[in-house]
Amino acid sequence: MIDENAIARITDPPTRKAPLAHLAAMAGRANIEIQVIPVTAGIYPGAGEVFTILSFPDPAERDFVYLETTVDDRMLEETDELSAYTHRFTQLAATALTPRQTRTTLTKQTG
Repeated sequence: MIDENAIARITDPPTRKAPLAHLAAMAGRANIEIQVIPVTAGIYPGAGEVFTILSFPDPAERDFVYLETTVDDRMLEETDELSAYTHRFTQLAATALTPRQTRTTLTKQTG
């Protein structure tokens, strides 16, 4: 998930072209899903909080949420914590453009 505001902050056309073209190309891969949360979404669930969910196919491996803050880094492994962040991720995905819309948007912004 990428907040569209992060993209908008790169205002120099030559500077923004290559990274956006790369994101658009990566968004075309079958194993990569990129979604942009548009400015028009307004304030959305999870705004301002960066998190990463790491899930593993092997049941012996524990899934966890990684939080990187100004003060420290944290790994959350409890079932209720994983559930809360998985729910938040689902909300973000519903708020964002679809992967296809995202690729179209990124491609248009590279031109």
